Amino acid sequence: MNYVKLDSSVKDVIHAMKYDPISKLPSGFAIVVDENEKVLGVISDSDIRKQIVLPGKNPLDLNAKSLMRSDFFFLYDFELENKNFSRLTSLAMARKIDVKTSIQFIPILDSEMKIVRVLHITDLIQVWENSEESIIIFGLGFVGLTFALSLAEKGKLVIGVDSDVTNINDLNELNPRIYEPEIDGILKNTLGSTFKIFDTNSYLAKDFGTSPAVYIVCVGTPIHSGEIVTSQIEKSIDSIIKKKIQFQTISYLNSPNEYYFSLFKKLSSKKELLEIGAGTGENTNKLLQMNFNVHAIDISAKSVEAMNIIFSKYKNFSSKVADMEKLPFDNESFDIICSANSLSYGNHNLVMDECYRVLKKKGYMIIMDSLNNNIIFKLNRYLKYLAGHRTKSTIDRIPDINLIDRYIEKFGYGKVRYFGSITWAFPFLSKIMSEIFIKKFSNWIDRKLNVKKSAFKFVLILKK
Repeated sequence: MNYVKLDSSVKDVIHAMKYDPISKLPSGFAIVVDENEKVLGVISDSDIRKQIVLPGKNPLDLNAKSLMRSDFFFLYDFELENKNFSRLTSLAMARKIDVKTSIQFIPILDSEMKIVRVLHITDLIQVWENSEESIIIFGLGFVGLTFALSLAEKGKLVIGVDSDVTNINDLNELNPRIYEPEIDGILKNTLGSTFKIFDTNSYLAKDFGTSPAVYIVCVGTPIHSGEIVTSQIEKSIDSIIKKKIQFQTISYLNSPNEYYFSLFKKLSSKKELLEIGAGTGENTNKLLQMNFNVHAIDISAKSVEAMNIIFSKYKNFSSKVADMEKLPFDNESFDIICSANSLSYGNHNLVMDECYRVLKKKGYMIIMDSLNNNIIFKLNRYLKYLAGHRTKSTIDRIPDINLIDRYIEKFGYGKVRYFGSITWAFPFLSKIMSEIFIKKFSNWIDRKLNVKKSAFKFVLILKK
């Protein structure tokens, strides 16, 4: 692999660029890593050229640290596995960069920011364009409608959302309110196929099955008394967050989520909450709406950047780039600590000790995660590891019943519930049962039989 260290000379960097991990030909880029092979940045040949031409620069004095870019584009392995390119797309749009034409390689990283593999952009585009993810556009005025139709005409699946029900009705009757050459014909050819439209309430109630690739907001921002009115943008973002939560799980897999959040409602008197491994805030919004002072951490600076954008309007939100194995907080700082599907991203002993340290006396820790005792799930995860879609360390760290017992022993009190003991059978049951019936049947099995080792998920509440 074309790795270099921070203190590597420009000569070493250029030498590393001669190795393409895919074609074995010169690649034109190098990856900067620390002593544990965590990725710190990337260097392209253009980065070197830009530094060399600067006045007063001696090329021999340059090293990898002075050359690298830490704001590089990458995908997590689980994002690639799930064909979820929304984070990458959002960052590219924010920086006004076309990933498909401006980048040659995309590093695929695990949760510890270590290289899993490197994809050539052409391979990524093939996966990207073969995914069935949609593009959702809020606001179907002149800008939103023309943009939506131009994408739909190219074969992209576009979902248009507008708060004005009469506008939706007019469009369904092929009577757009705006004039643009050929718009009537494009609307007629795409409506119902690559272009689907909904008013806001219908959109929130609709089950689309898969999460969209990207959200685009094209609503009005009128000026009133010299101030820009952003209420329509805020309403659109609220709708995006509500729908994003709905996309998280299929209904019959949602029981652990429902129970997980019900526990927080019983702790409303507690205020200071730490969410570890928060990612891009998939579970953060509900916690904020419960009026906790949410302090969200994640090891990925890109994920924290995304959270800061999504939750910018919340005064009870703060975030920090931090490792859950070494929390940057004083002893007994928080009333509640929570973790949703993130324990496998850290060393269990270190994470347990750190959470215990920063939790106040009589404070609570709430954990929701996958369980690694079911042989069917273990085999499936191992096959994904062999295919290069998961790292060995992440698989080894998926919690099991022994870890749950250790947490309870450490904290002194714990209550655990297990979910999805027949989840392995859901693909077959879905052919003969509805989602609602499967959910009820699965919950009944979990309650009556209390099967632990075949469970898919668990929720654990601890008290210090």
